[in-house]
Formats: sequence, structure tokens, C-alpha cells
Amino acid sequence: DGDNISPSHYEILLNEIRKNGRIIVHRLYADFMSQNIKGWKDICVKFGIRGMQTFRLAKKESSDNELIVDCMSLLYGNSNVQTFVIVSSDSDFSSLANEIRLRGTFCIGMGYKHTPEKLRSHCDKFIVIENLVPTTNNKIITLEKRQDVAIRDFIINYFEFFIICLFFIICCNPFYQ
Repeated sequence: DGDNISPSHYEILLNEIRKNGRIIVHRLYADFMSQNIKGWKDICVKFGIRGMQTFRLAKKESSDNELIVDCMSLLYGNSNVQTFVIVSSDSDFSSLANEIRLRGTFCIGMGYKHTPEKLRSHCDKFIVIENLVPTTNNKIITLEKRQDVAIRDFIINYFEFFIICLFFIICCNPFYQ
């Protein structure tokens, strides 16, 4: 779920997933047109992940729906898949995790420590990303914090642009001279 997981953690997650077996289907669901997904494009190319483009047509992202439909298709149509790994902190995937387990297939969840218990409890195994990621001064930059930084940077850049425009108007306008 590229909308909810930071690409900076990908290699650590990949190494952890590989401990559980070989990866047969490797997909990332996201709206790649979104600025928040920029880092995932490079990861997809580097590691051969199939990027599944979804478009945000309503308030709720359609990435979740695409992921669920594809997982169900694999669950009922491909007997080679023995384990599903859902990498998300979104509790909307708890029903999917439950269905995977009811079918007799092993389900691993991976998400941040704030992942709701609803998703955690529906997985056979749940791995907290913060426990895998080496931290600097016990701080991890999550997707939410990066978005806050992006908003702050936008405001600063906008304010700087506004000051430059104001300066240009004052300097170039004969009314102010």
C-alpha cells in the first residue's frame, strides 16, 4: 500500500519478507501521479515491482480496492501462493487478512506501530516496521511527518515567492518611486 508506507523503509521490509520465502507476486498499489508517491517510482524500477496505478476519484483512495480485488483473485485462482504479505497500517485490510486466513493461507501484516489492533489481530503474524528500522536519535521520519514537512516547505516557498513579487512590484512600479 504505497499510499500508507514510506519508500525509505522498502529494502528493510524486503529483507524481512524474504526470510519467509520466495516472492512470487510483487506489486505496489498507489496513485503514482501524487507527489507523495515520488520515492516509490524509483523503488519499483530498481526492484522490478509491478506498479499498479490507481486514481484517487473520491475521498477514499481506490488503491485499497484494487489491492483487495487482486489479492482475492490470487487467493482463489493461484495455488502457488502460500503466504500473503500485506504492507500497510490501514485497518481496512483486516477483512482481507481474515479471508486469507480462512482460506488456509498464511497472512503476514507489516505496518507502523500505530496500526490498529483490528488489522494486527487478523494476521497470523504482524511485524512493526519501527522494530526493523535503525533509528537516529530514536526518531523515524514516517510518511505523515514527511507530508507535514512538505506542507511546511510549500508554505515557506510560497511566502518567499510572495516577498519577491512584492519587492518586484515596489521596485518596478513608478507609483512607489
